[in-house]
Amino acid sequence: MKIIEVTTNKQKHEFLKFAHKLSSDDKEWIAPLDQDIEGVFDETKNVKFLEGEAKRWLIIGDDNKTKGRIAAFFNKKTISQTGKRSGGIGFFECINDQSTANLLFDTAINWLKGKGLEAIEGPINFGEKDRFWGLMVSGFKNPSYMENYNPPYYQQLFENYGFAKLYEQSTSEITVENFNFERFNKISSRVLNNPAYSFEHYVDSKLEKYASDFVTIWNLAWANRPDFTPMTMDRVQNTLQALRPILREDLIWFAYA
Repeated sequence: MKIIEVTTNKQKHEFLKFAHKLSSDDKEWIAPLDQDIEGVFDETKNVKFLEGEAKRWLIIGDDNKTKGRIAAFFNKKTISQTGKRSGGIGFFECINDQSTANLLFDTAINWLKGKGLEAIEGPINFGEKDRFWGLMVSGFKNPSYMENYNPPYYQQLFENYGFAKLYEQSTSEITVENFNFERFNKISSRVLNNPAYSFEHYVDSKLEKYASDFVTIWNLAWANRPDFTPMTMDRVQNTLQALRPILREDLIWFAYA
């Protein structure tokens, strides 16, 4: 086996497509858009690069086929805010083979140690925690888009290497059958009939207006997080433009007071 750093367009393409090769037969897996992954590693789009670095690697087997991938990254602002000299690994995909996983982990962690980092968190995102964050260890049905989804054997690969759970996060869902419409209709009716509030759904022709409103709401809601990076207009506008082919305006609502 050999490990190579991702630098060329061909290698970037293989980094993206390996996840498809590994998981395309899994009916629960939701393929991320290539642009969502590449955006994380684009220095012109990801503000984490202003005070940070990231590297990616592929591992190639003796048969010249890709067996795994991994990324490592750190951000000086996050280190300063949290007081922890920690870096991250993420975007890990690997065949069910411990030696292959170990080589990926070793490569990423040794690079981070070379940068003076003392603790490693993973698998996480080189960005906000609303996507590509965490290792799924249970509840492998109906994952959300951009929620980290992985085969169950990933837990063993991580724990056998020496990783231990830092904290637990959960995703919840409720079925239509179990939703208490009567209770929430009463609550929503009081708000809807209150003249102090108004509601509008997103309209693409007013993208700039709603992008601005989103930035305001998001930054106020998350401002007290110690590792929070403020949302920017460019990022929201780029996201909305990228989602145009699948976006339904009537499912995105804004409340005003």
